[in-house]
Amino acid sequence: MELIGEHLGEEAALAVCRHTIASHWRSASDRQWTLSADATGIGKALAEVICIMEEHVENPLPLRDIAKRVGRSQRQIE
Repeated sequence: MELIGEHLGEEAALAVCRHTIASHWRSASDRQWTLSADATGIGKALAEVICIMEEHVENPLPLRDIAKRVGRSQRQIE
């Protein structure tokens, strides 16, 4: 939507939103929405692992560090 807005204007981007599965226009700097752990059926610890990994996607953390942060062993994370 950001590219459409930049090239064709906000009204065009909003029109595209109305005709696609996009419910609203999220700016490029906004975090992408995700379903909660309850909604997806994954556990809280795994949801935390995913969140940590997403936050450090440019410079990934070692699994042992992520495991310590969520109170699990590296093997459980793997």
